[in-house]
Amino acid sequence: MGQAFFSIFGYSFINLTYLMMRKFFLSTMVLVLLALPTCQVQKLRLKQQYRQLNELVHREAQKDSIPFIKCHLQNGGVVVFQKNWHLDTAAAEISGQGRYFDFNRERLKEGFLRVGMDSVALYEANRLEPGLESRRLAGLMILSSLNIAGTIFCAHNPKACFGSCPTFYTGPGKSVHEAAAEGFSRAIFPSLAYADVDDLDTVTTGKSFSLYMKNEALETHVVRDAALLAIPCKKEEQIYQSPQDDFYAGSRPQAPSKALSAEEGSILQAIRAVDDKAYFSPADGHNLYSPEELLLELPLPAESGDSLGLVLDFRQSLMTTYFIYSALSYMGPEASDYLSQREIANQKQALGRLAILKKLGGIEVSVYKAREESWKKLGNFYETGPIAINRQVLPFAQPDQEGPIRLKLRLNRGLWRINRVGLTRLDRVVKPEVVKPRAVRRAGVKATKELRLLQDSTEQLISWPGQTRRLEYQLPSEAPAYALFLRSEGYYLEWMREQWLADQDLLKLRQMMKNPEAYLREEAQPYKRYEEHMEEVFWSSQVKPNALSHYENP
Repeated sequence: MGQAFFSIFGYSFINLTYLMMRKFFLSTMVLVLLALPTCQVQKLRLKQQYRQLNELVHREAQKDSIPFIKCHLQNGGVVVFQKNWHLDTAAAEISGQGRYFDFNRERLKEGFLRVGMDSVALYEANRLEPGLESRRLAGLMILSSLNIAGTIFCAHNPKACFGSCPTFYTGPGKSVHEAAAEGFSRAIFPSLAYADVDDLDTVTTGKSFSLYMKNEALETHVVRDAALLAIPCKKEEQIYQSPQDDFYAGSRPQAPSKALSAEEGSILQAIRAVDDKAYFSPADGHNLYSPEELLLELPLPAESGDSLGLVLDFRQSLMTTYFIYSALSYMGPEASDYLSQREIANQKQALGRLAILKKLGGIEVSVYKAREESWKKLGNFYETGPIAINRQVLPFAQPDQEGPIRLKLRLNRGLWRINRVGLTRLDRVVKPEVVKPRAVRRAGVKATKELRLLQDSTEQLISWPGQTRRLEYQLPSEAPAYALFLRSEGYYLEWMREQWLADQDLLKLRQMMKNPEAYLREEAQPYKRYEEHMEEVFWSSQVKPNALSHYENP
């Protein structure tokens, strides 16, 4: 999920004075901004003493000298243990020399303190100290100021760093470009956890099946479920998933006979098949909110009935990643304070539901009604994530007219990549069978405890950067063939990059949250500078296997 560099060389005295006054104004406005009702949560007024301490622990953390942990409490307070703290997993508490700040960041206590783990909404630390891999902590832990091997590619382009949530593969040696699914991409902290369904684009006649689940980013993945949805299918039959996660059996999709873009003309070759080609239009350099329309003509499938479906294979660009990383960097050292308040309020209107993403929208589909000579909206496609290709179907009734079906796609420039468009006949609704893993392996060794976590809906499995797991499934024996989908549930926590901590801009954060129209205009040029190199940086900055080798034992 750009930076602006300013030079005062050659400025007039008036301009120089303005810049100095603006800098003073921005620094003094921090307290006011944090008191404003951003995202309609409780007010948070960071006092100067707390801010100074916060900046100190992050600055010292970057020197690898002082391990710290911040405990954001359910009552809105914060306890900062800067050094000499101890984690007692048996007593479920953290103790040591610390400072306790109330909701308004007034210091209440200093000295030896104890914090019960059940009272904490979110943790922040700068090191993986012994004991922090405990699931009770790791599932609520934001790690800051960390630099590990493999991040050099994004050091100078931090808003293009690789970020993925869990990635799933059907083979051990497949590259990230061959990922079959990426799970719960928009669940960027606990209150946004959800169950995500992805088409694995796989039909199997065997009774055993394996998936490889990887953590390839600087993130903590908290996985509550990774079940197969197996649907019996006949020969030559296709199984499709709708945006509402309903399932249909139908025919193979037929490619469009015409596909036009106003700027590029015919785009037919780019969207006829799932291959290394895709339709993509770069972002507008003047306004990142810049919708375009694609006009399609599709022949009716053979023996078409009352119900048709538009099949779309698509994924997002890196624009959403850029916005999420920008929001985190605007928060700077106060990111954990901001996110913890969303958790305490248990609201789903923060980063995961940014007004800016709602403004940009999904891929809207309309059908042309010849008799009325007008377009009728059918629905939308929307899936977060730039890695795995999504395949979904949008059902609709066959128009009462002859000839090919005319459809219109409306989408924002620079946000979507479309690999394939097709029209299918939908024959019937089908129901999946849920198949839980029967084994989990790490480095070829059975991880019995992790299997129990994935089989128990009340538990959660923690995945660290660089870890790979093989999930093994036993399919039912009733049907000769099954189409497979993946249902993954959970959330993930981004680790704060060192570069983000120095890029704090609360004015920009508030503009993003409260005035997305202005933000999308002003951010167009910075984004265009990133867009040129984002793909190269993103795909080159995966976290390598065994990046945290001391957590690799099953």
